[in-house]
Amino acid sequence: MGAVFVSYRRSDSQGEAGRLFDDLVKHFGEHMVFMDVAGIEAGRDFRKAIEESVAKCGVLLVVVGPEWLNAKDERGARRLDDPADFVRIETAAALRRDIPVIPVLVRAARMPSAEHLPEGLKELAYRNCIELTHARWRSDIQLLIDALRRLLGVSSQAGTRVGANAATAAAQRTQQEATELSKREDGSSARIDPAALQQVSRELALRIGPIADIVVKRAASRCNSVEDLYLKVAEEIDSPADRQEFLLKRAPVPLIPLADVAGATTAAKNTSGPMGSLPLSEGRAAPLKTASPATGTRLSSRWKYLLLASTGGAFLILMLVLGIRFFPSKEPAPSQAPQTSPQETHQESVPVTTGTPPPPAEASAPATRATDESEPRSPRRVRVPQEVSRELLITTILPVYPPLARQAHVQGTVVLDADISKDGIVEKLTTISGHPMLIPAAVDAVKQWRYKPYVLKGEPVAVNTQIIVNFTLSGG
Repeated sequence: MGAVFVSYRRSDSQGEAGRLFDDLVKHFGEHMVFMDVAGIEAGRDFRKAIEESVAKCGVLLVVVGPEWLNAKDERGARRLDDPADFVRIETAAALRRDIPVIPVLVRAARMPSAEHLPEGLKELAYRNCIELTHARWRSDIQLLIDALRRLLGVSSQAGTRVGANAATAAAQRTQQEATELSKREDGSSARIDPAALQQVSRELALRIGPIADIVVKRAASRCNSVEDLYLKVAEEIDSPADRQEFLLKRAPVPLIPLADVAGATTAAKNTSGPMGSLPLSEGRAAPLKTASPATGTRLSSRWKYLLLASTGGAFLILMLVLGIRFFPSKEPAPSQAPQTSPQETHQESVPVTTGTPPPPAEASAPATRATDESEPRSPRRVRVPQEVSRELLITTILPVYPPLARQAHVQGTVVLDADISKDGIVEKLTTISGHPMLIPAAVDAVKQWRYKPYVLKGEPVAVNTQIIVNFTLSGG
């Protein structure tokens, strides 16, 4: 009975591969799951070492993300075209030995076609894939685990026992690591505020998506401060510009040693003047100890810069108030004030829940921004629900069921996000979900659909909506 080998590209799907590895270990145990080629002796041919590792496995999982096919190296060349690429060697070795290879699609990635794959990997295009989505992760993982049990010959009872033992061992290791990390070199314990963890997760999710929560929780167990946590999770951001922006925009949430809180509070009571405490990002006041030879080095230079910035900001505000007080600006006479009608009021577009335009604003509503009559402002694209867009549909082209999907008995639903012009023409389609075999047929058909113009305030406007295309095989 072979193991499960997880092949992935770090720059493409490291977070999802780690999450997949953890779930597989819970069900099959650590001795049954292999993810990284490590421990290759110096001077040994790494290609042979990889082939030997792949030869021991019973199934190879190829984690395919959005950049798996076209990932570039430092010279700008495609990595898959390099015969020494680890992912290419792992996948080609399994295909050459006729080991079951399952493509695992993550983050809405699509199956690569044979003409886009190098020699030795073309067979991958004809292997049936499994998609793992963030919203349906548990159910998708269960389907994958059921398939692996059949391929590896593991019964559900045995898998349950192995998973329970692995979960118990993992819990013991986690508890031990938490106990060790809770003690610092000076014997006092430290913690990172839960609010800071949530804040880091939200900021990181803007760069790498929903997997950020798992990445932050894992990194927090190995960090002793928020600054360390920011630096650790920033390694998951591929773009150097995004990584730099993420580090520059991080909020200063300092680490509060629990053992020092009581002593710091006492010192704060003896400190006079406005410098006795500094505000935290959560709105609390963190007491500062009076500087002494033993504690003077603990004052971070960041607080010095923060103090200088606060003083400069207060000075600028004071100068602004004095300028307004002694040099008031001239206001236009009442007779020259522009009259703003409700029709000229600028309103942000909101999602429309019915097929009729929203009612005009009341005359008593205050005007926030007026537009010049000589330069009329074109309305923005509005969001309409599926029910409204369905009523506007005048031409429908049924999709052609893909022969390969019909032979594989693949059926399901494809959900598309559509931008429709004010003339009723489908301008842009973005795939939200669906089986890779069915998506191209759905997109080709929906591109030919035509709609009646959606009228808002007497004028046709462009809209955005969601389209669902169902693929069902008749007769089972």
